[in-house]
Amino acid sequence: MFEDIRNVQLLNVISDLSSKHLRNGGRPSHALVFKISGSSRYTFEKPVQSQLVLSSGKLLFIPRSSIYLAETVTEGDNRHILFNFDADIISSQIRALVSDMRNFDRLPGLSPQLAKQWLLDKPGNHYHCVSMLYSLLAYLAENEINRYLGSKSLNRIRPAMEYLREHLLDPSLRVSDLANMCGISETYFRNIFESSYGMPPQKYITKKRMLQARYLLENGDFDSISSVANAVGYSDSLYFSKVFRACYGCSPRNYAENSSLEGMTAHIGQTE
Repeated sequence: MFEDIRNVQLLNVISDLSSKHLRNGGRPSHALVFKISGSSRYTFEKPVQSQLVLSSGKLLFIPRSSIYLAETVTEGDNRHILFNFDADIISSQIRALVSDMRNFDRLPGLSPQLAKQWLLDKPGNHYHCVSMLYSLLAYLAENEINRYLGSKSLNRIRPAMEYLREHLLDPSLRVSDLANMCGISETYFRNIFESSYGMPPQKYITKKRMLQARYLLENGDFDSISSVANAVGYSDSLYFSKVFRACYGCSPRNYAENSSLEGMTAHIGQTE
């Protein structure tokens, strides 16, 4: 899950005393909650029914659209620091989870001071907060990978995953070739992959390629739709456009034009 996060944008950093809180309309963004003191219980109804206890020194990830109830379970000082952020997460198994942060090398920096830095308009403050968010996500991703490596099933497809990271945009990439690298049948490979990543391998590849295409289209880093298609692993631009439309509901050209108009509107708003 954390290994496949793209387009991260920090929205704000908040330090507050924990209290009873019901989020029944769904969170508008993802969140990381670091518990500074005390203990809280989170009862999730969505995306997966679960109950998690967040105690001092631990970090809770709350996915976008989560529906949950948060309650303090200890008396006295209950304080946390909250990072609200947007991101694309390429997984169908997104869920809330708690991580121990004892081995996080920037642990002393997770203090209420971060929230003050976010609010104060001084050079470098926002960069420091963004840097902390990326460090937290990197720590979670590393822990996730270590858990994967401890799985016998995932070890079976490890050669394919390492190859996939280096050759994701190769037009000749085939799921059958990935299975052959692991010395297992394509059916067995697909079963392991889907149980681990929550989606078939071809869908995973397509999602990652479409995110890259979106980035190119949003930033104007292309000469033509054909060049975008080639850049993300599609030799047939018509097929690329069909796949893109299926993912985002519009053609790549319309997406690029809309992104350009939004960028111009934002720029005009900043200069008025």
